[in-house]
Amino acid sequence: MVEALLASVAEQDVAPTRSAIVGNGSALPDFPGLPGEVSVIELEKNLGCPGGRDVALARFGGGPKAGSSTLPT
Repeated sequence: MVEALLASVAEQDVAPTRSAIVGNGSALPDFPGLPGEVSVIELEKNLGCPGGRDVALARFGGGPKAGSSTLPT
């Protein structure tokens, strides 16, 4: 499944400048050759999709806006 996600990112018209791959309670393999800045984050506990997203956003100096259920742009 990760391979399909990464292939989808690689096919976008604009190459990503920053990406985060979050292992939500699981170990992650190496991801050689990914474009742009890639942060690989392994969490000891599964925080769920919102929790993993928030950890990734915090790594980039952002976070969800109060009362918002969408990712900030």
